[in-house]
Amino acid sequence: MRVIVLGGGVIGMFSAYYLARNGFAVTLIDKNSEDGEASVHNGGLIVPSFATAPSIGVADVLSRYFGRQGAVYISPRELLRNISWLLEARKTVRRAAKTLTEFGMLSLELYRDFFNEESVDVDLKHGVVGLYENADLAKEAARKLNGRFVDAREAQELGFIGLRGGVELEEEFSVDPAKLFSELRRKLLALRTKIMLGKEAQLNGALPKIDSVMVDGESLRADEYVLAAGVWTRGQCRSIGYDPPIIPARGLVMKFDTNGERLVGRPVLLEDYGIPVIQHNQNTLRITGFFELKGFDKTFSASRKTWLLRTVSKHLSGAAKLRFLGEGVGYRPCTPDQLPIIGRVPGFENLVVASGHCRLGVTLAPATGHMVESLIQGKGMNFTRDLAPGRFE
Repeated sequence: MRVIVLGGGVIGMFSAYYLARNGFAVTLIDKNSEDGEASVHNGGLIVPSFATAPSIGVADVLSRYFGRQGAVYISPRELLRNISWLLEARKTVRRAAKTLTEFGMLSLELYRDFFNEESVDVDLKHGVVGLYENADLAKEAARKLNGRFVDAREAQELGFIGLRGGVELEEEFSVDPAKLFSELRRKLLALRTKIMLGKEAQLNGALPKIDSVMVDGESLRADEYVLAAGVWTRGQCRSIGYDPPIIPARGLVMKFDTNGERLVGRPVLLEDYGIPVIQHNQNTLRITGFFELKGFDKTFSASRKTWLLRTVSKHLSGAAKLRFLGEGVGYRPCTPDQLPIIGRVPGFENLVVASGHCRLGVTLAPATGHMVESLIQGKGMNFTRDLAPGRFE
């Protein structure tokens, strides 16, 4: 059976991976010619335990607003354009906690299988620590997440100051997202997946079936189609009359050279700010921050970058030793209830959508790919109803 996957980020690639591994003839099409944009511009934390209770999340966008000098920002234009989406987010996001955690734990198990079965170099680091300025919050997090409490002394040993406690999750981990992206590409080629990069594709068809995908004026046909285009999913769906409530949030990643010094002992999430700080190897440190609704604008002002660096420098004891290497902007495809949309598009027999993972694309990618493959195989999963594309109708 032939399957065309639209979208070459981590969601599309894990979908293609499970399909190709199970005997499907897969073609992967991506509009980007090189990197995976959102897939490589993120923190690289695989932490389902933190997924439902972050200090910075969709539900907080309306309930607490920090403005331009904090982690969360909504431009007035995006506020007016998406007011119904934001109001729905405030009502529904807390209901998703159980599903998000269970789906994330499935993904964690699938990651373990993937790393055990495949020879990949992704700078895998076991054990993630969430740190807090308030020790009582840290103790409560350790209790809720069934993790180990980390005191101020141990936080200092990890390379951080001014933080009174934290929680360590020994079974969760981090990866270098750029390396994960590259290794997935390599595995797909080994599985004889046809990969088309730098190609704009458009779905062609009407209820009840997609007929083809148009690429450079050529009609490509398959038995099944998978739409995993991240923040561009909504635009792809216009031609077929489906409107998934996915809007783009953006984040910033900054990379630094540590001059060969180990400045961070474990992958860390600064929970008060929603900022991951990870040293992938002996020389490279990565900082990720912000949850902003500003459309597809990739420009971060100098003041925003200064806020991020000052916040990290306030707590990272070795911050003065960092040398800036580069930065990138990643888009997060967000739904109102913070759950991804995975399933057959209403009315279509041969089109599966897999998008809307917001901050958790890397975390949830294997579970999503597994679910996509199961749907195409005609098998059910426990999450089918909760993640169904038709739940917003």
